[in-house]
Amino acid sequence: MNADLAININVQVKTSAEITEQLMVCSHERSGTHLTMNTIDAVSEYCSNPWLNYDLRPLGSMINFFNPTSTSTYIRSLSDIKVNGTSRCNASIIKSHFPISHLGEEVKNLPLKIIYVWRDPAETIASLWKYLHRWSWDEGPKTETPIELATARPSGQSQRYQTSNYKDYFERWAAHVIDGIAQCKNNPMAKSVSYRQLLTNHTAATESLCNSLDIQMLKKPLIPSNDEIAIKGSDLNLDADIMARLRDLCNKRIEEFPALKALLSEDQNPFIYS
Repeated sequence: MNADLAININVQVKTSAEITEQLMVCSHERSGTHLTMNTIDAVSEYCSNPWLNYDLRPLGSMINFFNPTSTSTYIRSLSDIKVNGTSRCNASIIKSHFPISHLGEEVKNLPLKIIYVWRDPAETIASLWKYLHRWSWDEGPKTETPIELATARPSGQSQRYQTSNYKDYFERWAAHVIDGIAQCKNNPMAKSVSYRQLLTNHTAATESLCNSLDIQMLKKPLIPSNDEIAIKGSDLNLDADIMARLRDLCNKRIEEFPALKALLSEDQNPFIYS
């Protein structure tokens, strides 16, 4: 049985007495975040509408995202919400683009399960390129092509997720994925999955995630419709030749990160999880 709870007017979550641990879906921007959230919503007690947007807006006045004490206190408070005298847990999926490591070592002891989803770098950067062009403000550089974005220094509001400076958006993507996978290897409450696995082996990948995180499945997995999957970027045409050149660039840059190269090779096999 769920109930809505308003938090400080600006944030609304769904609560449940059936769960005791929250769920965070974490990723680099444009990596299949909403596909993952909608997938888990469709099969479990967790909810993607509304989701809890773990970001400066709307939570910037409530959380210091780079202070583990602050983030831990906030997450714990949402796992024990009093509704009509009974204790309930936030069931709205927490959507985050911050690196998992910002939660600190305490994350292992929090009432929090984490799914880290990552995506092929060329696809991620191409989607981010369209996304940055969607906004009127300076979310990041609005380059002429995604190739230029891959080699551009991070700027604008997109920098809010970074724990350090990076020479370009490819390095920023690589650092985020390396961090996410490493955190999943060290935390039994965190598991990783690739966007490709969710698309091409949806049922088995979803079942594996739910089983490994002890998420009770209420329905058989069915891939969400396109209308439910993602927040859209700008409707920009992406020339096939430019996309091919972007893939070539990303393949060359992967050589700078041997551990990441091995990870991408593993993704050719189904159901590889940390």
